[in-house]
Amino acid sequence: MIDEEIRRVMAQQADHPLGGLEVDVWAALAAREQRRTAVRRLLAVQGVVLAVVLTGSVAAGKYLGSLHDRGVDVFSPHMSLSPATLLSGRAP
Repeated sequence: MIDEEIRRVMAQQADHPLGGLEVDVWAALAAREQRRTAVRRLLAVQGVVLAVVLTGSVAAGKYLGSLHDRGVDVFSPHMSLSPATLLSGRAP
């Protein structure tokens, strides 16, 4: 049964030339490897950008947190032009 199918397939002519098949396979593998390398580089760049952004965010948060601890805010009575001081008549 399977032997008959194999003989029938072997007797048929190829519907397209197979001479360049190996070259095509190697070219496809090289293209796939090149895309994989590009994706790895992109992932590394994204990781670096994420680390820089997170570091900057933490630094900004610490700075703004330290300002808040000192009472420096838009509505703080310690600010000379804050609405709280302008409305109460205690402007410098």
